[in-house]
Amino acid sequence: MRRSKGKTFPQICHGKAAFIGKKEFFKEILTMAREIITLACTECGRRNYTTKKDRKKTTGRLERSKYCPFDRKHTLHRETRS
Repeated sequence: MRRSKGKTFPQICHGKAAFIGKKEFFKEILTMAREIITLACTECGRRNYTTKKDRKKTTGRLERSKYCPFDRKHTLHRETRS
C-alpha cells in the first residue's frame, strides 16, 4: 500500500482526533506561542495597528514607531490591554 505525498499529522492542539496537513500542523504550533496585541498611538490614543507577539521572548510591553494616519506623522505606538 502506497502512502500519499501529503503526509498527515494528528491535531493535538485542541484535543481533536482529526488529521491535518503538515503545513496546517506547524502553523497551529506557531500560533500557540504567539499572542495578538493592539498598538495604540501615544499622542492621540487611537488603536491603529494589531500585531503578534511572542509571549516567551517578549515579556514587557511592545513599543514601535509607526505611522499614525490621524496625526499624519510617525509616532510611538505602545501595546495596550484589550
